[in-house]
Amino acid sequence: MKALLTTLAFSIWLTHSLSYLEEDGQKVSAAGNDTTQCFSLYQPLLKELGAQWSTDYEQCLQNASTIRVQLLTDIGALKDDIKQAAMGVSNFIEECLQLTDALEYFNCFSKFSKQNLATVYAISFNASADALILNEKLASNEISKYQCTNETERDYVVGTSQVFDALDHCLLYGPPSTATTTFLGS
Repeated sequence: MKALLTTLAFSIWLTHSLSYLEEDGQKVSAAGNDTTQCFSLYQPLLKELGAQWSTDYEQCLQNASTIRVQLLTDIGALKDDIKQAAMGVSNFIEECLQLTDALEYFNCFSKFSKQNLATVYAISFNASADALILNEKLASNEISKYQCTNETERDYVVGTSQVFDALDHCLLYGPPSTATTTFLGS
């Protein structure tokens, strides 16, 4: 994913840079040495924006992954409670299965529903409720991840647009006395 973002950023930069040369070829060639100076002034800013986008995007993914792992870890105690209740039911069934006398065997299973039905329903209810809550938290985490990555992309697009506008101005009117970086990190 990171390589794709870097390739995409470079492709956007290259396409945009070439369009300057094609669209304003006469003005750019009239600028002479200013063209090289303009590109050398603004190309590092574009690289910096691309690197920042990559770093911020990766941080969004890492944060979402950390939260997901924590959510799944936190639910462990609830899983253990359900497992313990299920093991109690399982142990009751095991005891019944080991009986050899037919009457004791059938009587054991007849008691099963009386003694374990509430436990089975509690397991089912608790598992359903816990699954619903976990799904909601995981979905919320995915939404947060999407918002974060979307924000990093927006910042990159806005930043590169500002750099290209400044580069365009530089190519048309010559380099500024000092490069402006106020748009970085906006």
